[in-house]
Formats: sequence, C-alpha cells, structure tokens
Amino acid sequence: MHHFDHPFRGPLPVQTFKSRSNAGYAALAEHGCGRGRFWDNIWVERLWRSVKYEEVYLNEYADGLELFQALNRYFRFYNHQRRHQALEYKTPADLYPNADISLLPSYAY
Repeated sequence: MHHFDHPFRGPLPVQTFKSRSNAGYAALAEHGCGRGRFWDNIWVERLWRSVKYEEVYLNEYADGLELFQALNRYFRFYNHQRRHQALEYKTPADLYPNADISLLPSYAY
C-alpha cells in the first residue's frame, strides 16, 4: 500500500547498500531516506496535517475532480483567510501578495 503523504521515490540503487563509503551515505541522504529528514520536511508535514484534519477527514468526495476542487478552495482559504500563529496571526497572502497559489483558475469551480 502506498501512503500519499509519503511520496514514493523509487528504489535505491543497489550500490548504495553494498558500500559503507561516504558515497553510499550521500546517496541515502540525496534519496531522502537518510536521517535528518525531519527538519527538511517539517513545514510540508505540518501543512498536510492541516489539510487532512481541516478538510479531507471532514468530508467525502464523489470523485477525484471533486476532491481537487475542494483542495483548491481549502488552499485559497489557507492562504487568504486562515491566520497563522507562526506569521504573527497574518495570512500568507498578507506577506506575499503577488504569489499565485491557486490550483485551478477561479472559473473552474
């Protein structure tokens, strides 16, 4: 089973496991399976936690298009209306007013 909040990156090269050289450990770190990934992924993991608990787990979707449209609405809310403690209770749109965050054009839903 594949968990969608942990993207599949494909198998590691065989030589990664055969060698204990620095090159082997570098391949692990480059692939994303090595140690220290917590700090690299903390912001994305927190975002997906919010998406799941504030949108996905609370609703049912008839198909992939309905889910995609719901996520688009949620990200608009998340970036334009939801205040973030880490941003001193401002929205991301307040800090980055020219950023395009939409997944779909506004006429699509």
